[in-house]
Amino acid sequence: MAQQAAKIDLSVKQRMIIERLARSKTEPQRLVERAQIVLRSASGELCVDQGRALGIDAQRVRRWRKRFARTREMLAAAEAAADKADLERKIREVLMDEYRSGTPPKFTPEQVSLMVALACHKPSELGLPLSHWTAARQAVELKIVKSISGRHLDRFLKDADLRPHLSRYWLNPNIKSMEEFSAETARISALYMESPAPSAAGTHVVSVDEKTGIQALERIAPTKPPAPGQVEKREFEYARHGTTCLTANMEIATGKLITPTLGPTRNEEDFVEHIRRTVATDPTAPWVFVLDQLNTHLSEGLVRFVARRCRIKSELGRSPPSLSSHNRWWVPEPTRHPNSR
Repeated sequence: MAQQAAKIDLSVKQRMIIERLARSKTEPQRLVERAQIVLRSASGELCVDQGRALGIDAQRVRRWRKRFARTREMLAAAEAAADKADLERKIREVLMDEYRSGTPPKFTPEQVSLMVALACHKPSELGLPLSHWTAARQAVELKIVKSISGRHLDRFLKDADLRPHLSRYWLNPNIKSMEEFSAETARISALYMESPAPSAAGTHVVSVDEKTGIQALERIAPTKPPAPGQVEKREFEYARHGTTCLTANMEIATGKLITPTLGPTRNEEDFVEHIRRTVATDPTAPWVFVLDQLNTHLSEGLVRFVARRCRIKSELGRSPPSLSSHNRWWVPEPTRHPNSR
């Protein structure tokens, strides 16, 4: 005796949701297929006929028809107690794949922890004469695991949000007075936060810094563009043209870089010329420069340039003893030009 197919009855709301899923061009194909099975089953179409029309096995039709029929009472209760969005979420859950445990883990939590810890240590810390290593190979040699690929171990590191093979340069601040440092930090932060207002009024608030030791390299042959079946090919060998220094300004309000300077050196004359070129782009506007305390940022030449721009007539003096450093100068506090900083 043939087994009777599960009966499916749809309410108006349920049918509207499932019809939209069945017609969708963006939903996952498996979800669209299962929505179509439910609609055809609700209309009384045989499983064999559905399988033939959808190009799938009739057994798959029976399985999803039976599974949806079992959720009739649950969907009815959800429809009575929830809004349309919650009902759609319930229907989607019914039509999606059930949870599968998958393949049992190959490594124990203890093994994973040991391998992650190993990858985060330097070889020299374990007495090995290496600067870098493949942690997966070392894990096997230390008999933490019998075998593991580097890619597999990298997944464990990624899950732990660790990238021990990467690094970046870091500068530890030389803070002599935390109170002065905090006050200066607060002042600069406030200037940055308020920069849109003076920028809208025509004042340039600019952060200036240098990057030194940039290698000027030239490939000895041109790069070949990608072609069908081939990636871009870049020449491996290059010619050295020494190093260069980049001095750049970033306008705080807009984030734009303005008047960058490239040159072989970054001495006092270079920096004064860079500031002069920057001011010359808008000579009548007020300028506010944010700098670190590099000696070229406190040089005699820069102080004299600022004094001329600010129309300061009083005599310039040497820096106070507390600020004494090679070639540092200071300007007394006479009146300044209103359009200068």
